[in-house]
Parts: sequence; structure tokens; C-alpha cells
Amino acid sequence: MKLEKNTVLTGELTGPEGMQPAPFKAEISPCSWMYPGYGLQFRVELESGDWTMVTNKAILFDDAEESHAMALIQELKVCPCKKCSQPAFDPSTCLSNRGGVCERCFLKQLRAECEAEQAKEEQKLKRKDARLKKQGFTHRIDAWIHPASGGDDYQVSIWMVNPTEKDIHKELRKLESCEVNDFKKIEL
Repeated sequence: MKLEKNTVLTGELTGPEGMQPAPFKAEISPCSWMYPGYGLQFRVELESGDWTMVTNKAILFDDAEESHAMALIQELKVCPCKKCSQPAFDPSTCLSNRGGVCERCFLKQLRAECEAEQAKEEQKLKRKDARLKKQGFTHRIDAWIHPASGGDDYQVSIWMVNPTEKDIHKELRKLESCEVNDFKKIEL
């Protein structure tokens, strides 16, 4: 059966002996039919939300049959997540930065790392605030600079002594921000 632009395939991926097969849903990538010569590509998703892409550049969309797609998808294997034993993509069968960890555990670990980094940054900022308060500064201004010349916005922190709104606007104009009201004034 020929593939259509909206083809969705379902089935099960196998893993090591003794592991339950993992149900999947696979959707054809628009790249397969939008770009001549691109090849066949599917986004394959497990019930847990884990997903990966599989591609075969040798099979063109116009020539592709459902059997080609299923053979491509069945090259994927699953393995037990290294942390919770739920199905995860076997990294030896696909490109992935998950390393055999399921999406839920990967994101949990990523959140924990992010929160730890944020806590370190907050402690560093508290120490700097305390040091600058001893030097006589009364406020920290956290502001977004919107460059008048275009380009990416960026955040800055400025320490000031009893600043008025006019003082803050002046400092933000010195930094060439076209928007001078995008700031938060924090008392030290």
C-alpha cells in the first residue's frame, strides 16, 4: 500500500528477551514529501512520550510503500530505562542524547540539574548583593535590554543608590535599549 502525506502507522517495537514489546505511533515527516529527493522519514513515538526520527534517504516518498516504512521503523529497538525500567529507545538503534533513559526520567534529571544550577546562581547573586550593599548600593535593577539596532534582547543587572525611575531609564538608554520600562527594581 502506497504511503499518503498523512500516514500514521502503529505497531510494537521489541527489546531484549523478556521485555514486553512497546507500542508505538509513527507519523510521516513532511520533509519526506515536501523536499524532492529527501527520502523517507518518520517520527516514531512511544506511549511514554519518548520519540525519535528514522530516515532512509534511498527510499523516496513517491516510491514508498507501507512495508518500506514498517521495515524502517522496525530497525528501532527498545530497552528498559536505566532508571525506571519503562521502555526507552535503545541508543544503539537510533540517534539520541537520552542514553537509554526514558523521556520522563531524562526530563526529571534535566530539571534537577537546572534547578541545582539556578540555586547556585541565586546564591552567587545573593553574595554579590550583600557585598555591594556593604559598599553603599541600595537597589539592584534586573532589566532586559532591547537593542535599538535590533538583534537579540539580553538581561542585565545594575546596582544603584536610591534610583528613581528616571535614573533607571537613563541607565537603560546608555545601554542603547529602545525599551526602558522592562525592568524589576529590587531593594538590597
